[in-house]
Amino acid sequence: MANADKPHGAKWIRSISGQNPIINKYVTPAADGTALFVGDFVTIDDSVGADANGMPSVIQASAGGPLTGVVMGFEPVPTNLETMHRLASTARVVLVCDDPYAVYQIQDDGVTDAGAVLQAEIGENTEIVASVTGSSTSGLSGMELDGDVTGTATAQLRILRLAQIPGNEIGAWAEYEVMINEHDIKSTTAGVA
Repeated sequence: MANADKPHGAKWIRSISGQNPIINKYVTPAADGTALFVGDFVTIDDSVGADANGMPSVIQASAGGPLTGVVMGFEPVPTNLETMHRLASTARVVLVCDDPYAVYQIQDDGVTDAGAVLQAEIGENTEIVASVTGSSTSGLSGMELDGDVTGTATAQLRILRLAQIPGNEIGAWAEYEVMINEHDIKSTTAGVA
């Protein structure tokens, strides 16, 4: 039976430390023209740094750079309680799981390597596919794991295992457990430049 193509971004499932999800508040500036969805990977916005209260600013992550964490939700906007995602060009408080030891479940994009992550590639590193838009109906991300596994030390995600859920099998659009490999907090660089 083939896996269904149902992207949902990254879903927190546990932490290697055994803790509940560590969620911190961040902000998105109104100047940022990209919408954010639950399950999107985000990174520190180095053009802004933080707001006037010192709360760090994040933007949607792209492939090939350090990640801060995953969007778990948003503080409500009193004038629009139905909005499940952060609209583009809107200042918003974002709730981010920024635990460097969090484990997430994410769908393979099913595009390369004969259609998916290969069995021999479990344990290797790969990038995210960020060039997809989330759903304004469900509020969920469209991000996926890049099936073209790079195996390089600086790739964004480490593939831990095939998610052990009924009907999930190695192949196109399989669900995998991953950790952030290239995490802002674990980085040995000088910090956000």
